[in-house]
Amino acid sequence: MSPERKVKFLNYLQEHLSEKISKKVIETDLQINRDTLNQLIHSLKNYGIKVNESDTHIWLEGYPEIFSLADIVMHTKTVARKIIPFFDVLSTNDIAMRLAIQGEEEGTVVIAERQRQGRGKGRSSWFSPSDSGLWFSIIFRPPVNTISVEKFTLLSAVSVVESVKQLFELDAKIKWPNDVMINGKKFCGILSEGKISMSGLEFIVVGIGINVNLAKDEFPVELNEHATSLEIELNRKVNRVNLFSNLMFNLDNQYELLKDSPLEVYKKWRSYSDIIGKKIELSVSGNSITGIASDFDENGYLILHKDSGVLEKFMIGTIKKVF
Repeated sequence: MSPERKVKFLNYLQEHLSEKISKKVIETDLQINRDTLNQLIHSLKNYGIKVNESDTHIWLEGYPEIFSLADIVMHTKTVARKIIPFFDVLSTNDIAMRLAIQGEEEGTVVIAERQRQGRGKGRSSWFSPSDSGLWFSIIFRPPVNTISVEKFTLLSAVSVVESVKQLFELDAKIKWPNDVMINGKKFCGILSEGKISMSGLEFIVVGIGINVNLAKDEFPVELNEHATSLEIELNRKVNRVNLFSNLMFNLDNQYELLKDSPLEVYKKWRSYSDIIGKKIELSVSGNSITGIASDFDENGYLILHKDSGVLEKFMIGTIKKVF
């Protein structure tokens, strides 16, 4: 069953929140049969949504907080002027890429309650369970072709760091190239993808995943040592809607700054990194390289002073260890 059909059903129930609606009326209004209706009810219940039913009626007691985002008017210039919520998707980036190809407007946000195949850099996966995080993607159509895809990773990381500082006074840091950390553990990942044609860069999709309300025992065992969440760091639950709204304003502000003065975004991003001047072990295509992280260039590429004495610039790679 498609996510779109589930969302349409949930939206219908939201319009009649706490009302008892006849199943026959729903079948007529949504042009579905009883089997499909039962499947939809079952799918919502599986996500913890409080759908009550009798033999003849259905009523909704509440719904996931991220679905309220579709009703929020964001007073931004570009980002989140339109928000498309989904329930259960493979990847928000895949949906946003498809919408962008079809001409979806700049600033549109695709957000999901759960991702089943959330993606990080390379072929890594991103753990994205329901009712616990912010999993979303934004479509950008930058007016200047000199703005590279990499710079959107920079502006996104800066925005996440500043939201966490503003709302929670947490000392978040950026781990090159696309992770945001608290106390040495990852709570946010960023994936920027673009489409380039003969005429230049057509659009960029930035996917952001933030671990918000995840307890330590909810992470898979293999992530326990390296991952954290805002709930763990604050020892309390976080309102995801408030965090999302704040982050949208920061992303919008950083995007305007990127268009006017990209060097300023780079300077902010560089100031939030905590590896400059430190010795690191870098993994690139399966090879291990050690050296001093000397600096970054304006696109966010790492400049490594290798143990051999040679300076080399890296566009991609994974920092395995900081000495």
